[in-house]
Amino acid sequence: MLYSSIGIVALIVLLIENMDFFVGRKGTPELPSWGIYRRFLLSVLTYYIADILWGLIEERKLMVPLYADTSLYFAAIAAGVLFWTQYVVTYCNEEESLFGRTIIWAGRIIAFLTWGLLLVNLFVPVVFWVDSEGTYHTAQFRYWLLGAQILLLIVLTFFGFLKLAWVRGDWNTARPYRILGLFGLFMTIFLYGQLLFVYLPLYSLAYLFGTCLLRISIIEKEKEQYSLELAEANKVTRLKQSISSLLDNMPALAFYKDAETGAYMACNQLFAEYAKREKPEDVVGLTDADIFPPEVAEHFVEDDKKALGMNVPHIFFEDVTDAAGNPRQFETVKQKFYDTEGRLCLLGMCLDVTEMERTKDAMKMYARLNALHGNMLSVYMVDVETEQYTLFTSGESKAELVVEKHGSNFFEAAREKSYSIIHPEDQEYFAEMVTRENVLSTIDQDGIFMIDYRWQVNGRASYVRMQAAIVDEGQNKILMVGIMDIDSQIRREQQFNNELLAARRMANVDALTGVKNKHSYVEWEEKINAHIQATDQEPFAVVVCDINDMKSVNDLYGHMEGDACIKRAAKRICHVFAHSPVFRIGGDEFAVILTGRDYRDRLQLMEQLQSEQDTSDKARFGDVIAAGIADYRPKEHKNVLQVFELADRAMYERKRALKGQ
Repeated sequence: MLYSSIGIVALIVLLIENMDFFVGRKGTPELPSWGIYRRFLLSVLTYYIADILWGLIEERKLMVPLYADTSLYFAAIAAGVLFWTQYVVTYCNEEESLFGRTIIWAGRIIAFLTWGLLLVNLFVPVVFWVDSEGTYHTAQFRYWLLGAQILLLIVLTFFGFLKLAWVRGDWNTARPYRILGLFGLFMTIFLYGQLLFVYLPLYSLAYLFGTCLLRISIIEKEKEQYSLELAEANKVTRLKQSISSLLDNMPALAFYKDAETGAYMACNQLFAEYAKREKPEDVVGLTDADIFPPEVAEHFVEDDKKALGMNVPHIFFEDVTDAAGNPRQFETVKQKFYDTEGRLCLLGMCLDVTEMERTKDAMKMYARLNALHGNMLSVYMVDVETEQYTLFTSGESKAELVVEKHGSNFFEAAREKSYSIIHPEDQEYFAEMVTRENVLSTIDQDGIFMIDYRWQVNGRASYVRMQAAIVDEGQNKILMVGIMDIDSQIRREQQFNNELLAARRMANVDALTGVKNKHSYVEWEEKINAHIQATDQEPFAVVVCDINDMKSVNDLYGHMEGDACIKRAAKRICHVFAHSPVFRIGGDEFAVILTGRDYRDRLQLMEQLQSEQDTSDKARFGDVIAAGIADYRPKEHKNVLQVFELADRAMYERKRALKGQ
């Protein structure tokens, strides 16, 4: 009974510590190694049960139950070795290495060899046997199998300690590999003892100590880290949902795209349905050429170029066909803007007016004045041949804000009036667009002429739209010119644009320091990797910074002082690398991507960073920054991660040097 009591205690401890694996898997993080670790725990559980039963059965000398339970005992040991080798290789990310594959196959061979010999043992006692009096006896293959398992555990132990030496990090970074090595050492020593002393429950003791170490030092640490990453991911997801909600509440098809690549970055559900996609996420990353027929895609690209060349919103009517080839008519607004990363983007909103204006002929027949309704300020009738014009109707007190009530040479008069009423930044654009030749040719091609610009009255700028169309009255052709107040519409669009930029900025900015966060760093990393793959990446370098003794600051002075220390470090890094993006990628860890001017001056800037803290902050506890830098070399580096890892090693070497001063 004493033999079984050790196994009973070990079994109870295992169930208490790992109840979330055996019962409540819903809250257990599913990392790549967790499934294997769960199977390892099940093999340990099976071993405990077999070991407990072995002590009870052997004490009563029951021959058949003792034989069956001993077979289960050896099978569980083999399963434990199999899953432990797989867990170590997966946890250390060695699945693709030659060593990792060799270790996994060694574990499989030992396990399947053990199970095969247990089958042979049914007929020939090669592993163990039980005599008629219920006494257990060992056979030759028992020692060989346990010896092979000991040898494999020794290899895994050395592997854990070698990984510990390779990491060369701080205590928290190196701790998991230290525990893996200690676990293997425990199992090796106790399994060797079990080999020599059959009637001592040494292997149960080894599993008891080893699984407790794993739970405290590795499993809990990874669960805590996973919870933090999950919370950050949920925060980013909520921000993206806020942006999507903002777009979905727009009363028209809404989208924005990367001006350089033409790829859609976000859109609302209305636009996704128009593009024949189930949801907005299915549109992100696609271009017009991926969604629409070639002629429609080219038309959209040309409109984008016009909008990108203007300093005001580009508003126009267009006849297009959707992805199914159906004719549609849109009133479209496109506006360029720069996002928080300095990327040129294009915001677009399209109102489907197909039901209001079914054909292009209806657009050309601009004879009905109610087509110029609501916010109309002035309407002029212009004889196409003579350019004689007359004020037909007007808004209350703004009848003569374009030209006089009557006169000749309408286009010349409009240009002259523009110098006193039109915003200085739009005068050249207005003079270029509002010419007889351009207006008539545009109407002939599109059925309507439209231009948006700004008035400046009493020191206040307001947006207006000029629309013009030709009415054929038989012998004469009349050009109907209307001036509409669209200021409130443009202001709403600008407000939407600002809200969108603010939402995107929240998703990419660290709340504590105001620099870019890890989510933003991942986006930059992906963009640079794409240029590396395309072999057109400009020279750059990566700087990794870390604050020395940050944990001591928090322990001695509290987290408020720790936060202040982090903010001071961020400010100093931003000051030194003033022309490069700075990212907070961890609690007290920062990364900087140097290009252009900062890349050329990188050595001087690194010296500046070090000299500033040596002269002013070295004496201040916790305000010493360790920094490392690595240059991108096209022939050596395939991605940003490889450059980052070199910079990270350089930072740790600097960190140790600073602590040694």
